[in-house]
Amino acid sequence: MSKSTLSVAVIGAGLSGAVVANGLVEKGHTVRVFEKSRGVGGRLSTRRVRDEGEAKGVEFDHGAPAVHADGNAFRDFLESLDKGGAAAKWPDGSALYPGEQSACFVGIPAMNRLLHPLTDKLDIELQATVTSVAMEDGQVGVTYTDREGAEHSALFDRVVISAPAPQTVVIAAAFPEIAQPAALAKYHACWTVMLALNGKVKGRNALAPSANIEKVVCNTGKPQRDAIGSLTSYVAHTTSEWTEAHIDATREDVLRDLTPEILGALAVDDYMPSERDVAYAAAHRWLYALASKPVGKAFLETGDGKVFAIGDWCLGPNAEDAFMSAASCLRSMSV
Repeated sequence: MSKSTLSVAVIGAGLSGAVVANGLVEKGHTVRVFEKSRGVGGRLSTRRVRDEGEAKGVEFDHGAPAVHADGNAFRDFLESLDKGGAAAKWPDGSALYPGEQSACFVGIPAMNRLLHPLTDKLDIELQATVTSVAMEDGQVGVTYTDREGAEHSALFDRVVISAPAPQTVVIAAAFPEIAQPAALAKYHACWTVMLALNGKVKGRNALAPSANIEKVVCNTGKPQRDAIGSLTSYVAHTTSEWTEAHIDATREDVLRDLTPEILGALAVDDYMPSERDVAYAAAHRWLYALASKPVGKAFLETGDGKVFAIGDWCLGPNAEDAFMSAASCLRSMSV
């Protein structure tokens, strides 16, 4: 890649997209980020209750509960966010990751704020769904639909696709050197159940509390989380086996089947929370929760070095894998 100022499209504003976009901007390039969701963060996501009622304002980190680092590069990144006030260590979260020796970090005051130091100064178009990428007269054309459903196209010198592998396959269909390896990546899906509870249960996390629940996380117990009245918020993550068996279930069915099981996992001493204690309940399905079979390369690229694909699915299931994929791609682009 030349050292001249280039126009670059980054598709996706999750961790890997934010890292590579911020790095390119710092090097003086013009970057435009396309994000199909209403906010940044990808699976570093937070949901805020906007309904009227006693649960209004309650927040749930319903994606990754926390992040941790094994290598120095990602550890330094998280430490810098901690010093800057965007992240904090969460000692109680370590019990949710058995065998993991490094500290857990969470975004402050919510997981989706973890990336804001990277994204606050980026040119990001939200609710913009990229449908295809193709070469046009030596440049890379990006076709996308905006939040109103109108279709647009734009030309760039370079494009970095930071999307789940199945979406990358579709977007990069014109580039078999990206689409074919990406098609080999596999994922575990996950349902998350969000409950805001009245009652006596405060601040409890639970690892594998039942056959169908992998973990229950007390969101209110994380650092710098503001409680809403007397409510305590929890997020439960299902096992991959239960998720696979109920992948097409409705949210209503998931809540009906799992809420009693989650409440039972939160029982303490002589107190058993009941459905009368539930002030708010919701469920969310993550189709691409964890990369169970990564492609085994830090990133993918076309032979001419104009289109790249990055993400955790390149290397593994964790946030650190997404970070390292982006960092490796950024170095390779030689900008």
